[in-house]
Amino acid sequence: AWETAIAHANRVELVSEAVLKVIATTMTPDGVVAIAQLPVTHPPLSAIESNELSPFLGVAIETLQDPGNLGTIIRTATAVGVNGLWISANSVDPTHPKVLRASAGQWFRLPIYSGVNLVETITEIQQTIGSTPLQVLATTPNAERSYWDIDYTKPSLLLVGNEGTGLSAELMHLAKEQVQIPSSPAVESLNVAIATAIVLYEAKRQRCH
Repeated sequence: AWETAIAHANRVELVSEAVLKVIATTMTPDGVVAIAQLPVTHPPLSAIESNELSPFLGVAIETLQDPGNLGTIIRTATAVGVNGLWISANSVDPTHPKVLRASAGQWFRLPIYSGVNLVETITEIQQTIGSTPLQVLATTPNAERSYWDIDYTKPSLLLVGNEGTGLSAELMHLAKEQVQIPSSPAVESLNVAIATAIVLYEAKRQRCH
């Protein structure tokens, strides 16, 4: 591991445990701290590929507040193979240290577009993928259909809302496909990252068959 760090870093330093505790942002750091420059640009939307063999799949996040939730969504989205993640301006900062830790390194593999207007983003994605209609989805406990009733082999964008209040009325109106995740009546709702993972893996399951 030490040889790998030397090979890939501009500078590597060994520090005392006391210094590490000052630098790190956790109570029990795992012993490695890295400083890196943030990417200045992201791949343009025109780089997104969507066709019959690999239809578009994306996630748009509105006013998410918990960095752990965002990091988990990033990790799951990368595992599923989504084309990109779009985050509204009033959400948690995707560069927050807790986001990076929760993503388990997948933050660096997924195109992330932060500080965007999601209404405009939906229009831009539709224009980018061409004539095939973009299927915009959202989960809501009052929906008539379950999440597994949707055809995810179509180009799809999953909308994810705030942990407490969900999606705004404006975005919910744009979600022409609204679905529920069945659960026990004793449970009011699922964690937003878990709910996102459930829907994304149903999309992956359908696309693998």
